[in-house]
Amino acid sequence: MRRLFSLLPCLLLAGCVSYEPAPVDWEAEVADWTNGQQCVTLSIGDALLRAIAFSPELNAVRLAHAKSAAKADASGYWDDPSLDLDVLRVLKEPKNPWTYGGSVSLTIPVTGIPGLERKAAEAYAEADRWEIIAAEDETIIEAANLAHTSLSLKRLTDFLVNDRRSESYRSARDVSRRLAESGELTKTEYLQQNVAENELDQTLFELRKERIETESKLRRLTGIPPGCVLLWNDEDALPVLTTNEVDYLDFVRAPEVQAALARHEGKETELKKEIRRQYPELSIGPAYTREDGFDKVGFTVGLSLPLWNRNRQGIAEAKGARDESRHAAIIAWRDAVQRYIDAQMALAAVGDWSVESSRAYAEELYEAGEITAGEYVASIQQDWNQYVNVFRRRIAAITATYRINVLVSRLKDEEGISEE
Repeated sequence: MRRLFSLLPCLLLAGCVSYEPAPVDWEAEVADWTNGQQCVTLSIGDALLRAIAFSPELNAVRLAHAKSAAKADASGYWDDPSLDLDVLRVLKEPKNPWTYGGSVSLTIPVTGIPGLERKAAEAYAEADRWEIIAAEDETIIEAANLAHTSLSLKRLTDFLVNDRRSESYRSARDVSRRLAESGELTKTEYLQQNVAENELDQTLFELRKERIETESKLRRLTGIPPGCVLLWNDEDALPVLTTNEVDYLDFVRAPEVQAALARHEGKETELKKEIRRQYPELSIGPAYTREDGFDKVGFTVGLSLPLWNRNRQGIAEAKGARDESRHAAIIAWRDAVQRYIDAQMALAAVGDWSVESSRAYAEELYEAGEITAGEYVASIQQDWNQYVNVFRRRIAAITATYRINVLVSRLKDEEGISEE
């Protein structure tokens, strides 16, 4: 008996987890973030890879999955044994005034509740895993949009500035000014040229502001610090649209739908667990008593009797949660279908994004003297508006194409997995 009591503390401490602090080392964080980089050169593919690795939201989802996976691994264990110890003294002192005894009871999970708890935790961990896949897809789409926008904005602003400074344009503007002063060009036409240049100044301001905002979002998504200069390779390949045909039922394999279905499975398991709580729980264990100088050894048996409560409240809450999760799965499926249809409609609405420029023809006519300097300037200024409008349509087409391709490829991948 004495040896048992000496081993008891060791048994109690064997499975304990010690506390380990995890403070934030800000100097290390600064060094890890900046990494001594002065500039970074990216292609579109590089930006997508960095976004997958460094996206704050995506890494937060990964941490949530790690937590749910750890919880699943730690679920399903039996309840710890309980130890009872009674020490009594008879007030009217007999020969043996002390009475003492103790018992250890262990709950036997005959209802299988620990197994159901583990199964539910595993379902939630699986749902978080699908959330990671869905977040990765959205990160790819967002990073592609930001990368193409940043690169296209740089090229567009550089083109507009250089085109405005070109020798042919400045020469035609100077000729227009002299013609307006001599009365051969109406003041209205010359003022329209000035208005177009003022509008270009405003357009350049808005484009540069948009580029700053776009690159700020891209830096956050890719983990690039603010002081690091962002340079782009010449690569700006447009995505090729995937032509795979998909059916509405195919979208059940979409990651967000699979995540909702996994959570629904977890809620179903929790409902089963709450129903099992209606049944009696059995506890059994050894017992020892010292009374009147005699040692008594036996065992204790306990049985819960769910006569009135029968866990009605827990079952009602679990049923409601199960119904909510089923509804969420259906809505997630409908949303996935709608996003695909919206992307197709957005791509169709873009149409042709090529620039129908008559620049070369106008230059030939101007050099041949068949159009005036004012007409030549007007044709160049009209091209500026075309390039800006085509930029907007091009980015919209790229975003819609990436969304369609990512979703279709994901459905195709999951179909291959399910067939295997």
